[in-house]
Amino acid sequence: MIKVLIPINEFPTDINNIRGGVHAALKNLLIGFSNKEIIVRVISFNKEIKQNTIKKFADNIEIHYTFEGALPFHSLNYFFIDSFKLKKHVKAFKPDIIHFEAGDAFLLSQLLINKKIPYLLTIHGIAIAEGKVERSLHKKLSSYFNGFLDKLLFPKNIIHLSNYSKKIYANKKIDNQVIIPNALSEHFYNLQLKSTTENKLIFIGVLNDNKNLLLLLEAMKMLNKKNMHFHLDVLGDFKDLNYKTTIEDFISQNQLQDQVYFHGWVKQSDTLKLIEAADILVLASKQESLPMVIAESMAAGKAIVASNIGGVSEMVQQNVNGFLFEPNKVSALSDCLEKLYNNNNTIQQFSVASNKIASTMFHCNEIAKQTISFYQKILSNNNFKQIL
Repeated sequence: MIKVLIPINEFPTDINNIRGGVHAALKNLLIGFSNKEIIVRVISFNKEIKQNTIKKFADNIEIHYTFEGALPFHSLNYFFIDSFKLKKHVKAFKPDIIHFEAGDAFLLSQLLINKKIPYLLTIHGIAIAEGKVERSLHKKLSSYFNGFLDKLLFPKNIIHLSNYSKKIYANKKIDNQVIIPNALSEHFYNLQLKSTTENKLIFIGVLNDNKNLLLLLEAMKMLNKKNMHFHLDVLGDFKDLNYKTTIEDFISQNQLQDQVYFHGWVKQSDTLKLIEAADILVLASKQESLPMVIAESMAAGKAIVASNIGGVSEMVQQNVNGFLFEPNKVSALSDCLEKLYNNNNTIQQFSVASNKIASTMFHCNEIAKQTISFYQKILSNNNFKQIL
């Protein structure tokens, strides 16, 4: 039976209150692992943890929470503190393979582990690409720094979420690589598919310039002039107060208050209800890899309208389960939404197609099988190299 150690940063101690992204992907993967012949230990480095804590996720899965460190920068903690902690876990757990679910500076934590133990990385984000669209100088420099570390510490075994990721790293020397998208749990597949449209949009994510909520509001303003009024539920919080002011001012100046509803981050049960009530997920981002919110909304049977960036076109098939539009083009987004306004037939077709595509692409049981198969391939190749 394969023993797998999974290091990650800031995995929430309340696993029922995960907001999405990498943490949601890992939780769903663990659900898939829970009924497989595999033993898993997750080690999470958290800033807020005061004492080591162990939580049982399943009979074959434990999550170990430990304090990241008191140094002012994450990268310093990863290098000077967490690398020693990870080494202790390797010695105690004796894993067959180590699976990093966070890259960039976090890979500094692997510098002291036994190099005879093969390790791999799932690439969730592309730091250099994210740096190009960041407006904040601090965040831009941080992304480029992470991108530099990514190149310096890049593992020889890689899980890509999409062909987009694989193409970006085409010039890297990689021993073993595979494309496996993020996993989804049963919850999204079990939602009731709607039979009629109410012109309800949903927008999910951190509310910043990259996620580009402003573009969607501009499109709604254009459509209002054509007497096409959408309802918009927004799930997520602002991290940039200036961007929050920009959004609030735009809503006020264009009389959108009765159409836009901000929910903040809500627990998963409430998120599921809001997704179930929606007709269309809109993703207006300037940069993404393979967004979890699209996969979740597809499983829930939603029509998707998304900017054609990163690996999005590998999820959204034009005129099959949604529409793709040119990034940051308000007229293109507006045109897509106009085609779907009061268009129950098309939305129903997209809904059924989304659910069908997601059932084969993202289900946690299937993703877990593919991941274990990749572990076995790495271990087989690694043993062969050791014999040589």
